[in-house]
Amino acid sequence: MHEAMSVDPKGSGVGSWTFGMRLCLSGAGGPAVLRQVGPGETVGTGFRELGTGIRVFTPTPSHEPIISVSAYPPPAAQMPDALAKVDGYAVTTPCSNTPRQEYTELLVGLGMAGDDGGGWKGVKISYEAGGHTFTVLIDHDLLICGRSDPLC
Repeated sequence: MHEAMSVDPKGSGVGSWTFGMRLCLSGAGGPAVLRQVGPGETVGTGFRELGTGIRVFTPTPSHEPIISVSAYPPPAAQMPDALAKVDGYAVTTPCSNTPRQEYTELLVGLGMAGDDGGGWKGVKISYEAGGHTFTVLIDHDLLICGRSDPLC
């Protein structure tokens, strides 16, 4: 399955965005300790990476996950939670569709660096679990519209 999120900077007056994606454990066992998050590959030259962070919260109608929002980091009104560093963060929340269950969210900030646009083609996450190191590539693009993103 392939997913892509694109933001269009034209007329928005915004120069940075936060993209969010859920992280969870699909099976029993210990935590997944994150080591590094980055792009599977990049496209375009009109973007810059602003940072990554992790937050944990219990969703409510007034405190929801972020798919994408303007600004990085997001304003406190949209994200009242503290951002934790990726390296060393232990993901312990199980995967579930149960409402109001604890939610771990990876947040990636991208900003404009020219009109070419671009961004991440896939999200690569390195982590440790059970004494082993793993890398997962999530087929989820995070893009800023411009000449390098033909889908916009």
